[in-house]
Amino acid sequence: MLRAHPDKRFFFFSYEEAKKFIALKLIMNLAGVELNQEANLGAYVNYFKEKRDQDFQDPDYQKIETGIQEYEELVNSGRLIVSDRTIPGEELASLVGHLARPGEVGAIFIDYIQKIPLKTPTGGQRYQEIKRVSELLLEQAKTLDIPIIMGAQLTRPASKDKGSSKSDRIVRLENLRESVDIEQDANLVLGLYNESVAKMEEEDKEVKAREVSLEVHILKNRAGIAGRKVTLTFEMPILRIKDRDKKAEQGY
Repeated sequence: MLRAHPDKRFFFFSYEEAKKFIALKLIMNLAGVELNQEANLGAYVNYFKEKRDQDFQDPDYQKIETGIQEYEELVNSGRLIVSDRTIPGEELASLVGHLARPGEVGAIFIDYIQKIPLKTPTGGQRYQEIKRVSELLLEQAKTLDIPIIMGAQLTRPASKDKGSSKSDRIVRLENLRESVDIEQDANLVLGLYNESVAKMEEEDKEVKAREVSLEVHILKNRAGIAGRKVTLTFEMPILRIKDRDKKAEQGY
C-alpha cells in the first residue's frame, strides 16, 4: 500500500508483537528474498547479526539491503509509523485524531482490537470495554474519513478438534469475540482461511509448500456484496500476499 500510494502515510499500532519484529517482517516483504523456506525469519535475524558486512556481491544480500534502505526511508520520511506501545483506547483515538491530517492518511492498522485496554475501565464485563473501544475508533474513522483496519481474535473449533470440518473452521461473523458490537460498527468484515495451515494443525506436521492458497471471505460489506470469497496466494517465507496466477489455475 505504501508503494501503491506514494502520497499517503500509514500507521501500524501493534498490541501483540514487538516493533523490531514487525520491522523485520516488513523488510522481508520489501526485499522479497527467501533465505530459508522453513525458517526465513530466523535466517534474516542471522543475516543482521553476522552477514551484513561479509558479501554485498551476493544478489540476495543486495536485495535485502535495498529492502532495508526502503524501510528506513519510509520511516524517516514519516510515511510509515510503527508503534508497539500499549496505548489505552481513549488515548489511541485522540492520537489518531492528532496524526490524521486531512488527505494524508492512507490507512491505520491496529493488531488487534481485543488487546486494546481502556484508561478508564467501564467496571463491567470485557465486552462492554471492547464496545467502548470500537465506538471511539469508529467515531474517528467517520469524522476524519479515514480507513481504520483492525484485526480481531476468533473463537472457533481448532483444526485438530475431533469431527471438525472445513465448514466448521471457516470464519463466520459469530466467531468474532464480542461480535455483536464489532460487527455493527464495521463497514467491512473479512475472514481469512488458510487450508494448508488447517491441515498442518490437523495432521500435526509442517507445511512445506512455499506458496499456499489464502481464502478471503467477505462476511459483511455495507458498500457492496457479501457472502463471497476471493482466493489469493500467500508466499509464506516472505509473508507476501498476492493475486493468484490465473494461467496456472487454468493449466496453461
